[in-house]
Amino acid sequence: IGILVIGVWVTQNRLIFKPLALVKLKLEQFAQGDIQQTIQIRTNDEIGGFLRSLQCFIDYIKGFSDATQKMANGDFTFRVDVKSDRDVLGCAFKTMSFNLSGLIHQLEINAQDLVSAATEIASSSEQMSRGAQNQSQQMLQVAAAVQEMTATIVESSKNAGDASDVSKSASAQATNGGQIV
Repeated sequence: IGILVIGVWVTQNRLIFKPLALVKLKLEQFAQGDIQQTIQIRTNDEIGGFLRSLQCFIDYIKGFSDATQKMANGDFTFRVDVKSDRDVLGCAFKTMSFNLSGLIHQLEINAQDLVSAATEIASSSEQMSRGAQNQSQQMLQVAAAVQEMTATIVESSKNAGDASDVSKSASAQATNGGQIV
């Protein structure tokens, strides 16, 4: 009986307790965020089936981790496979990545529109600057013309004054000449 008990204990230890202790260790590491876990499966019994299911779950979470890492790097080209209609996490993740892609696309469109508007504003500012320069040049030309006209008027006024003086002098001489005759 003692040998039988020892045999059962060794068998249980090798087939049940050691694999469960390994699963416990892997799950503790997984719970701490270390999802790079791989479970070695050596049996095809219930424990092996349990370990395969656990590895599928770990791989499922790794898929989301990989997709999240790609998103963090700006790559939205990944594909999310929804496992079933009850895959709440997969559906939510797929919707989130779709919405983020749409948001980024809209931001790209808005950025292009902003660049276009800035280009138009710069062009309008340049045209306004050229117009202001033209107006300034025209104002300088008008000021120069007014200055010339003022000088001409002053000169004409002086000439008219001189002509008036000459005319008065001639009239006075004519009057003197008429009295002499």
